[in-house]
Amino acid sequence: MRRIRILLSALTVVTTAALLASVGLAFENEPEGFRDLRWGDPPTEDMVYRTTLAGDRIYTRPNDKMYIGNAQFMVIAYDFYGQPEKLIAAYLYFKGEKTFNLLKAICRTEFGKERQEAFYELGWWGPKAIVKLRYHTREKAGYLCLMSAKMLLEKIGTKEQREMERVRQDP
Repeated sequence: MRRIRILLSALTVVTTAALLASVGLAFENEPEGFRDLRWGDPPTEDMVYRTTLAGDRIYTRPNDKMYIGNAQFMVIAYDFYGQPEKLIAAYLYFKGEKTFNLLKAICRTEFGKERQEAFYELGWWGPKAIVKLRYHTREKAGYLCLMSAKMLLEKIGTKEQREMERVRQDP
């Protein structure tokens, strides 16, 4: 069940990327990375490899500050893809509706009015970045995702290109 939710979240990000490609309008203070890392940077020496998901390598930092403002995080995961590995996203996982509401206020202050608002889900997208804030009421947990829009489109294109090459090679 959890994998299904992760896949649905990934599908939401991909759908957002498709909207981004058609709209291309910036939002306030579009992030060009997260903290001291920029989109496309390699993993740093202080990062610890955790797992591979859908071809992406996930890292954490043992000494990461686990908060933004008064919003506390359980895990901050850095998503790298490609060879050489490049930072494509940061996922900040949290617990509790109170933290969701704090992050909602922080994001609206930082990024302006969201382009998407649904039941416990907000989204901002532009030519540089995608920001998604989501809360699962049943699990009482959620995440804030900051992602490179350009690199996501590149990644989607690379996957489609590989699939087309496979199709051409089949008799």
